[in-house]
Amino acid sequence: MRLYVYVLQGKGLPVKDAYFVLQVGKNKSKTRVFRNNSNHVWNEEFVFRVHGNNDQQELVVSVFNHDDVDDFGSFFNGSGDLVGRVQIPVWSVAAEQNQTLPPTWFSLEKPMTGKFINMDCGKILLSLSLRTKRR
Repeated sequence: MRLYVYVLQGKGLPVKDAYFVLQVGKNKSKTRVFRNNSNHVWNEEFVFRVHGNNDQQELVVSVFNHDDVDDFGSFFNGSGDLVGRVQIPVWSVAAEQNQTLPPTWFSLEKPMTGKFINMDCGKILLSLSLRTKRR
């Protein structure tokens, strides 16, 4: 099966140079970086392969403040400042009608350390869908 993740937009993010890192298991992808923009509309699609046992798998979406020091490493290693994160179990998508979660706002959890521990982290609008591989 494949998990389709649609990153639609963010609101209330405390940074203007934001990007998201999405991870399922060891597989990671990232959104483009917005620079000097408080209107965060991504409209990007990502696809992850998930296995039959959805009970153990989760989608982790983390928002980072872009760091110009290392454009390549910060994208996947998270060397930018972590702003917030949400974890979504794959089974929760599988339990939805037609295995599709319509656009839903998820509140980002505050990080345990760093600059943003005492700030509202904002929300992200996601749509998720589980589908079998097309033939």
